[in-house]
Amino acid sequence: MKQTTRQKGESMERDGVRGSLLCRHAILSRHLAMDLKLKPQTIYTWAQNGKIPAAKLGKKWGFKKPIIDKWFNQHIDVRFSEYLEL
Repeated sequence: MKQTTRQKGESMERDGVRGSLLCRHAILSRHLAMDLKLKPQTIYTWAQNGKIPAAKLGKKWGFKKPIIDKWFNQHIDVRFSEYLEL
């Protein structure tokens, strides 16, 4: 049995077998794809290739919002470093 509760755009799932509640900052790949305006397949590929910080949760990839935020900011800083050093 799986319950899903969404609060303020965050995804939470409870696994009925173990009864463990994922961190309230955990998001699934389809939600991350929507947030980043990318196709879910792009997120899956990046996760499988280690290009984005992710953990396999059963058959799905999971992401922690604070870690993704940090990764995104570092990626943007590197990409636009020439503009930041003005």
